[in-house]
Amino acid sequence: MVFNSSGVIFESHEVELLVVQELRLLSVEPEFLPVGIDYSLQVESGAPLSETIVCTFTNSSGTVWTTDFMSGQGQKGYCPLPSIPIAGIIEVGLNCTSNAGYIFSPSHLDLRLYDIPTVKSITPNKGYINNVTNVTIQGSGFYDTGHLTVSFGPPGDETQLVEAHYINSTHLWVETPKLSEPTDRDAEIYFSMSSLDGDYQKTNLTFTFLVAPTPVTP
Repeated sequence: MVFNSSGVIFESHEVELLVVQELRLLSVEPEFLPVGIDYSLQVESGAPLSETIVCTFTNSSGTVWTTDFMSGQGQKGYCPLPSIPIAGIIEVGLNCTSNAGYIFSPSHLDLRLYDIPTVKSITPNKGYINNVTNVTIQGSGFYDTGHLTVSFGPPGDETQLVEAHYINSTHLWVETPKLSEPTDRDAEIYFSMSSLDGDYQKTNLTFTFLVAPTPVTP
């Protein structure tokens, strides 16, 4: 019992203070991924993440997949991408198996899963080594992911890598890199729409780099 300054008796009770935090999804990276890839998404929330949190993935038909939160520190962590077989826009959200201490805000961010695009042709398919050639790429399934790149040769050599520019779902355009080589050569074309390192698709197309003819001195 507790007495106040007037001598009135009050009962004292021990109470547990529950700190309530807002759980909302702030970011998902990357935002574009090919269908069927084995990958872990980086997520950021408005409250510290824990093992009681799961990621939810909902497609346009209302089908929901869930995966357990893997690991992280503070408000950032990783959730494995479930095996979603169909391309399209997926709503990513957070949930908690134990609601104690969390207020849920309806916050879903979009992830786009895309089918591997098809590259059918490049025009023109040859140009001079020391000049820039504008090349149109025709195919299907292109998206403006912000990470469109083309490699004129096996990926890994930065001098062969150029940004591709989105026109529509069937057309892109690029500028060939300037190379300094003494002889003609055929370069295999590799294409990527993803921000993932090494995620390049070999197209079975080639671009021929030609050495410019030496001007004839009269």
